[in-house]
Amino acid sequence: MSHDPYGDPTSGFLRNRPGFTDVDELSQVEAEVTTLRLAQLRTMLDGLLHVG
Repeated sequence: MSHDPYGDPTSGFLRNRPGFTDVDELSQVEAEVTTLRLAQLRTMLDGLLHVG
């Protein structure tokens, strides 16, 4: 079996910047970050669409 430089051999997870190894914790944080980013994008688009 070849070594995957992107995989964590102890958890089987792909390496991720925050270092999560628990799938439920990672899923929760991904959902929260996505929700926040969507809110930012909506605010930005509202500002662009309602200019002048």
